[in-house]
Amino acid sequence: MKYACIDEHRRQFRLSIMCSALEVSPAGYHAWRKRGPSDRDKQDTELLMIIRGVFVKRRLVYGSPRIHDELQDLGIHVEHL
Repeated sequence: MKYACIDEHRRQFRLSIMCSALEVSPAGYHAWRKRGPSDRDKQDTELLMIIRGVFVKRRLVYGSPRIHDELQDLGIHVEHL
């Protein structure tokens, strides 16, 4: 997540300052950019889209316990939302 934060604010702050503040190396950041999203990141993005879909489907009133229950009904098992 630190690298994504750096990427998001790249135009606002110098890379060296952000890397120092987040205790990561600039080389690590550049390697992360080359690699692209990990399998875990892809799974998280897919789950987020499903959660947002449930939230919209339920007229923006479901909280995390109800969304969790609906995910369980869909066969999607998550620890916490």
